[in-house]
Amino acid sequence: MADFRHVESWVFDLDNTLYPAHCRLFSQIDARMTDFIRMATGAAHDEARRLQKHYYVKYGTTL
Repeated sequence: MADFRHVESWVFDLDNTLYPAHCRLFSQIDARMTDFIRMATGAAHDEARRLQKHYYVKYGTTL
């Protein structure tokens, strides 16, 4: 995974202001988050997806 310690600020487009909805940004974030959880935990894809959705329901986000 890339080293982002040099990044001082992050901008998140949560209302499609910067990126149009048709670019499917949120579905890409969703898939990448599943991959991150899979790599971080060593879980299979289906288990990582289940964990992601569990954390989303419990904490309101998986970011």
